[in-house]
Amino acid sequence: MPDLERICNVELARGQVIGLAFAVQASFVSLLAIIAFFALVIRNSVLLRRHPFQSHIDIYVTSLLLSDAFHSIMAITYIPWLKDQAVKCGALCTTQGVLIQLGPPGAAISTLAIAIHTFCIIVFRWSPPKSKIVPLVVVSLIWLFNILFALIGYAVHGGLHGDPPFYTPSPFWCWVHPFNTTIRIFSEYLWLDIAVFTSIALYIPMYFSMKGIIRVESDAWHMVPIVRVRSRHGMIRPPPVIDDIAKKMLWYPLAYAIMVLPFEINRWAYLQKIHPGTAPKDVPFASTGVVLFIFQLAGVVNVLLLTLTRPNLLLLGRGRNSGGGGRRGPLRDTQVAELSFGQGPNGTIIGADRYVRNPVGDDKDEVPGVPPIPIGLRTMEH
Repeated sequence: MPDLERICNVELARGQVIGLAFAVQASFVSLLAIIAFFALVIRNSVLLRRHPFQSHIDIYVTSLLLSDAFHSIMAITYIPWLKDQAVKCGALCTTQGVLIQLGPPGAAISTLAIAIHTFCIIVFRWSPPKSKIVPLVVVSLIWLFNILFALIGYAVHGGLHGDPPFYTPSPFWCWVHPFNTTIRIFSEYLWLDIAVFTSIALYIPMYFSMKGIIRVESDAWHMVPIVRVRSRHGMIRPPPVIDDIAKKMLWYPLAYAIMVLPFEINRWAYLQKIHPGTAPKDVPFASTGVVLFIFQLAGVVNVLLLTLTRPNLLLLGRGRNSGGGGRRGPLRDTQVAELSFGQGPNGTIIGADRYVRNPVGDDKDEVPGVPPIPIGLRTMEH
């Protein structure tokens, strides 16, 4: 039988308390950024008298940021542990474990959904239906999976018959007991890895597609010939604004990998190398503290990324241009950025080799030497 006193009462060294305190501060910053983001969304929704979910991506992004909010709240609950300089089993420990399940795994699966959705629009030139049923079903399944995983795990492994509780100190915060390694993998680590490597695999082709270097020639999902695009003048050179958008696409996998991979590598290294007889307070914490601090900045990083690269999500951009309808002026950079993700006026998508519909009314080829290629994405504004 495990030593419950040793498992359920983990003392923290002074350096560990300081490191966790920095993680708490990072979590406060992330949570405040998310609250500010949604406050602007609500403000614009009220001013424009429209619901903020104008496209599929709006729903996926909301799921992502809500998961980041739970992630931040989880770390803020470190505060009692810092005061006591110990992590203990109990109601707070169980709450932390549940919040972890609702946080990083939910963010990872939402990130995966955003990457797949964007890839289909840009590379396969998919026109999302006007109905929001698909993203609502996907997001519902994400949250249902995480909620059930947390609750069923706790119900089945609830610490009966003298066994350790399902959520115990691990050791610097509470999570699934180390004896349940398989559950740990399938509840969080697997989804973090899938999200990281799938994002890398999808955003790189999106970059080359936006640059006009490659293009998918077939509409059939089982036959996807990818060709290198050339015009009669040689290789296509995209307009500067398109080139800028293409580069920004690489920010997503880069930022996510920087936040997730060091944390995960450090975590596994700690779990594999720590000697069972070593007290957690005697374990060096410097590297863990650094990667944990970065990991807890996920909320503010995602808010910045989404604000800079998708400026018209959830009515945010329209709050600055809410002066009514009528004919639109010349195509702005923010409109081009919106178009590149399939959410722009006249429902078009652009790339170096693609057709752009001029919002003033006269259609023209924006790239010399490249014949217009209509895309036909429907406008998401309704």
